[in-house]
Amino acid sequence: MNYGYLGHLRELPASAEIPLAEVHRAIHEFVTTNGARPASVEWQTNE
Repeated sequence: MNYGYLGHLRELPASAEIPLAEVHRAIHEFVTTNGARPASVEWQTNE
């Protein structure tokens, strides 16, 4: 999977993708916790 942001391309593993409903939950959690990393997302290390 490739992710492009402002002209910079970054390759990510397919396991980094999450369903849109989880994205919405994570955004809500991020906003309501003053920017804390959402605990509802299973975070991966950068290997």
